[in-house]
Amino acid sequence: MFEKEILVPVGTWRAAALLHELQELSGDAVAAAHATGAELKPLGLMWVVVRYDLSLARPLRPGEALHCVTWANPFRHRMSQRNYVILDAAGDTVLQGAGIWAVADRESRTMIDPAERGVRFETELNGRESPRPGTPEKFPLTDECRYRVSDADLDMNGHMNNTRYFALAESCIGEAAARAALRRTRVVFLNEAVPDEELTVRWGADPEGEGARWYVTGTGRGRDCFQMGLEYFA
Repeated sequence: MFEKEILVPVGTWRAAALLHELQELSGDAVAAAHATGAELKPLGLMWVVVRYDLSLARPLRPGEALHCVTWANPFRHRMSQRNYVILDAAGDTVLQGAGIWAVADRESRTMIDPAERGVRFETELNGRESPRPGTPEKFPLTDECRYRVSDADLDMNGHMNNTRYFALAESCIGEAAARAALRRTRVVFLNEAVPDEELTVRWGADPEGEGARWYVTGTGRGRDCFQMGLEYFA
């Protein structure tokens, strides 16, 4: 189990910024085992995220101190669930959820058992694990745009960084995302988006959700890239 203190930045903490923080937290958690993304790269390996399911109990307040806890379950079917719990100064849980992570071969882009390549890091089961991340609820898709992946979107693995999908989705939703705080997100990453690829992004709101719940999906090169659900506090 790995623990870290963070401060919520001043201003609105959008979904992309929150996921960036969790991405950094995950990297810090495996640093002691020399298994960060930067350390896997020379071995011909890379970390990939398959899914996220994260829920917030309340909007986070700018400047408040938070205590983050994360741990990874043992690998199963070449994937590991990384659990996240974030507590406020009073000890109340303000975020809980999990991501499904895997190690992939950089050349073949296929998931592998990291132990077979000599990569080992701490895993545990302690009974506090979140349910396995599910798929987002789908709503009718009413809007559409095109987005071309640029160099600014890329991470060290040469594909679109996971946080950029959240920034893209919230930019499509627009005002509805800008005026409210994130309450829950569920996302499935299906295929990587690569430089100069044009994505067709489609989205729509829950017809009965008064603009608080959204479904966003992106396709490129004839295959689905991601499916995302976003829910906001009223």
